[in-house]
Amino acid sequence: MPETLARRSTTVPASYDELKRRVSYALSEGRRRAQEIVEKEKSRMYWEVGKLLVDFVEENTKDGREQASRGEQIIKRLAQDLKTNEALLYNALRFARTYPGGSFSAPKNLTWTHHRSLLAVPDEQHRRALAAQAEKHDWSTRDLSRKIQELYGELETEGVDDSSPMPSSLRPKKGLLHTYRVIEQSGALVLDLGFDCLKDLTAAQSKALKAGFIVGKDLDRIPDADARVLYTYAAQIDRVIDGDTFWAVLRLDSDIQKREKIRLRGIDCPELVSAAGQKAKKIVEDLLQHASDIVITTSKTDDKYGRYLGDVYATVKGDEIYLNKLLLDKGLAKFA
Repeated sequence: MPETLARRSTTVPASYDELKRRVSYALSEGRRRAQEIVEKEKSRMYWEVGKLLVDFVEENTKDGREQASRGEQIIKRLAQDLKTNEALLYNALRFARTYPGGSFSAPKNLTWTHHRSLLAVPDEQHRRALAAQAEKHDWSTRDLSRKIQELYGELETEGVDDSSPMPSSLRPKKGLLHTYRVIEQSGALVLDLGFDCLKDLTAAQSKALKAGFIVGKDLDRIPDADARVLYTYAAQIDRVIDGDTFWAVLRLDSDIQKREKIRLRGIDCPELVSAAGQKAKKIVEDLLQHASDIVITTSKTDDKYGRYLGDVYATVKGDEIYLNKLLLDKGLAKFA
């Protein structure tokens, strides 16, 4: 831990707002570190799965052509019996063949998402060299994907894999437009518009309100409302980055707008180096371009990239489409 952070953590918060900020930061950082550890352990797990597959296939077949056929049969049967998908097992098999031997020798500071992106590179030696560079220069998965695309252009991959044996359904989150929480700031009541934006209230407006109230556009209290209705905005899409990330201009209030990068909550689309990733991006671009209305319910992210998560609802020809679920239904995303 840096010295400044260590010093800060030993001091008592001077106010409730500081306490809230520091607790939020500690929770976010802890979750981020835990997620990094999980992702790195996934690499070892999938290598061990692949090693078992490689050894079993080689032990029970005589030549290369028979191995390919036998391996396909085994993976198909395993996928059915374990209720997982074939792409995950094929990726594990290829990963183990990239790093042969009796022990795990892949770069240990790369996550499984790094390694899965590298599996699109057809040459195993090039794959290992890129992995070494990614570890040396501390590339993010996005950095690595861009480098692969620079070197090889668009590569075909096995598609979306899913480590969950039985993925659960995505429960939609949709709040109410023009709803805000009343909070106390420096002894005065203000509206929390989200994205660290606050709006002052006049003395007359504050008179009938209390901290913690959830109110509508006209500052009338919404009975029995909770946090699930908050942080929901009409939006315009500025630029689609890939299948699950985009820049949006959100209308926080009648006279306040904010441009933010949004990541679709609960799903993960393939990287753009794959045909599936390009297809996911195209579907998102086309849908949002033709939408008459776009509503986004946002939540604070706990991922290591510091992004906001969003549930996106696009109205096209009078029908409301839940974008997060659409990508799952089309097989262009997995559960994150």
